[in-house]
Amino acid sequence: MKDYILKFNIKSIIHFEKLARKAFSRLDYSDYKDILRLIYCCYYCNNEDFTYTYDAFEKVILNNQKLSQKVLKQFHKTVELQEQFSTKQEVSDEPSLEVHQEAELFIYKIIPILTANCGLDINYILNEMSLEDVGSYINNYNSTKQEELQLQRLWCYYSILPHVGKKLKSPKDLILFNWEKDEEAIRSKSIADEYKDKLEDILKNAKL
Repeated sequence: MKDYILKFNIKSIIHFEKLARKAFSRLDYSDYKDILRLIYCCYYCNNEDFTYTYDAFEKVILNNQKLSQKVLKQFHKTVELQEQFSTKQEVSDEPSLEVHQEAELFIYKIIPILTANCGLDINYILNEMSLEDVGSYINNYNSTKQEELQLQRLWCYYSILPHVGKKLKSPKDLILFNWEKDEEAIRSKSIADEYKDKLEDILKNAKL
């Protein structure tokens, strides 16, 4: 097998989710097949002349120890280079509007938010954007959306206050948003932290 470009980008993650039929967050770094699927997608999505099916790729890698070591080393190097630009973010006190209720968060479900709500170019998202950047944009979007909803509720509260007297003591008496109903129950880490940890797990523990 010739030398191909191995690039770990959003496009390759989306294809991994389709190939493995599970969310990237459920990638098992101790399962060589999961790692092989991800490596395969990194090749497939970034080389026009890469024509192997996954089954053929898996057979070639598993039957050639020298090649498998070379491919894994290349993958680790790619992840290591990307991981050096990651910065550990503080756990957000604000739960996510769009993602915290998802039992399995598929990356492709976030793409419309990044394009329509964050104004990002689809080619940049798929080919150049890092996982940590995804988390940063989503967190910023959620924070902005919460502020907008809270402001709308505040204006509505003051608009009807003269007509309801003391029945409403605060805007929360008018309507309680989902993230306010049980903030401790839905408090969670940001997407950026979750995926940064996943990169670290892959880098430290993946084995063929």
